[in-house]
Amino acid sequence: MARKKITVNEMILKTVGLSPSNNSSVVGLSLIVTVDIEFKGKKDFDLSNLLHGLGESEKRRRQLELIKFVGYIKKMKGQGISKATRIKMLLSWVGYANKVDPSLAFSDKVVLLGVHKIIQKQYNAGNLAPSTCKGMRKQFRVILRDCFSLHQNDFEEWFPSFGTRSGELFGATINDEKGNSKAFSGKDFKLIILLLMYYAREFQRRYIAGETLEQFKENPPTFSHHTGTHRLNTHTILSSQKNPFNVKKFLSNRSTVYYMLTFIAITGANLSPLLRAKRQDVVISKGERDLFTIRITDKRKKKKNEPKVYLMKKHQEEFYTEILNHSKLLDPSDNALLFPFMEEDGSYTNFNSTAVSSAIQSYRTKGPIGEFGEILSPNPMKLRDSHGQQFDDLDTRSAALGNSPKTAAKHYSDGNPEENTDELQVGMNAYTLSLISGEDLSKTHHKVTSDIDIKIIDQDSAVELLKTKAATKTSTGGVCENAITSREAQKHNPKLNKLNLVNEKKISCNNILACFTCSQHAFVDEEEQIYILLSFHQFLIDSLYVNEAGGLFGSKQLINDAIDEIYWMKNNRFSPQVIINAERRIKYQGVHLLWSFE
Repeated sequence: MARKKITVNEMILKTVGLSPSNNSSVVGLSLIVTVDIEFKGKKDFDLSNLLHGLGESEKRRRQLELIKFVGYIKKMKGQGISKATRIKMLLSWVGYANKVDPSLAFSDKVVLLGVHKIIQKQYNAGNLAPSTCKGMRKQFRVILRDCFSLHQNDFEEWFPSFGTRSGELFGATINDEKGNSKAFSGKDFKLIILLLMYYAREFQRRYIAGETLEQFKENPPTFSHHTGTHRLNTHTILSSQKNPFNVKKFLSNRSTVYYMLTFIAITGANLSPLLRAKRQDVVISKGERDLFTIRITDKRKKKKNEPKVYLMKKHQEEFYTEILNHSKLLDPSDNALLFPFMEEDGSYTNFNSTAVSSAIQSYRTKGPIGEFGEILSPNPMKLRDSHGQQFDDLDTRSAALGNSPKTAAKHYSDGNPEENTDELQVGMNAYTLSLISGEDLSKTHHKVTSDIDIKIIDQDSAVELLKTKAATKTSTGGVCENAITSREAQKHNPKLNKLNLVNEKKISCNNILACFTCSQHAFVDEEEQIYILLSFHQFLIDSLYVNEAGGLFGSKQLINDAIDEIYWMKNNRFSPQVIINAERRIKYQGVHLLWSFE
């Protein structure tokens, strides 16, 4: 029988016959891709299954496209896991494309628009997470561009980013889809490092003590912090005669995972090279100013044992030393792994990314709550990004992460959206005040040093004070000890009497701007009361803007003084967490009803 050559993407496939059966079987063989996945071995992906249920003409088109993709995968540089991911994404794309129209090419405009519509619908219904959609879109773009020659501009036009806008715009915000952040806020980053170190030490202590499974479950590790406690869930750990649970292995490996995640947080190292790094591959040396230079020899195939440089803050050297000591505790040999994984028989081997993911899986829904209400999950990429945010200038950040300035600018410059939004709001407020006052912007947002002895009390003291006969709440979020016979009350009495606003026998002072200088008044360090005070602060700013003569209070100078006093108290006298909570209420709920224009 005659031979025939089919050329597809510079690949020459020799078919042994022209009969449908022979041709089909040979094409089927050409659609099997073998990928060597690290730690898992070789895996076969059979793409011929994607042809089931298609008509002859549709099947032929898909065969040619899939053969082209196989050639692309074989030529693709990178690790096996990257190739496997690319194949899985192609499988998803074929499934979506066939739903739209199996007779059209993968890169056809109608297919892209149709697939986007399907995924957008799943996204809006909450069936696909924002991060999942973002990852899918990235992989689809690469496949269609590199394998099927789709122009980047066409992809951006036909397959735009997924997302929905909701809520009210308050001034201006910096945020990403559904509030997901690439990095922790500064406070949350410190908290997550403390949490990781606590659990690393706790698991290590229990490992050394030889704790049993019963002891571990009866007294689960619990991390206490300033906003509450976090307890690890031990109910999912099961053991039976058929499948006994190796508690020694569990304690050792969990301790090592937490130390590994801490190492990423303080050095910015990538997870992948750490999985196979040996202690002798890590070299530390003093760098400039308060920095240490960390060099890690990268054992990945494409890196060819090249050392990669990271930067670490000097004050984190103690953590670094403790991590190395843990490694030596498990395996003191000179050729030992930096983060050894204990097997069932007590021997050590490389960690894999699956073991790391398993250790932090529960944090996605049951992690501690951060300052902006975010569930803190110690994702390696997020820890690495957060490490980079400690360095303000781009050159130092790129050096700290072992990346080029271009990569650092593109992928590691977003920071935490909530923190960015709050900082932007502060700037917007300062700009507003500068426009109103006519002062230079650099002088507007100054830190007022108050020479007035402003009294601050807690909520319990406020409750006790309000039990006295002459005490009353004020509309500035405080408590007045004597609104009947005090000097301010008596001073204000003639005006109120003249206007017939009060009964002479029951005088109630309402000169709220005088509260800042009155010895009878105390502000309450409690969220609801601070919410009222900051709403009053916003009202005063708006009053300056709306009313040229000073609005209800008649004097711009009095209003400016009150604005400065509140700003000073906010930054110097009240609990930071209470301020954060109150500001977030204003941001999402608006000002308190007492001070609403509506």
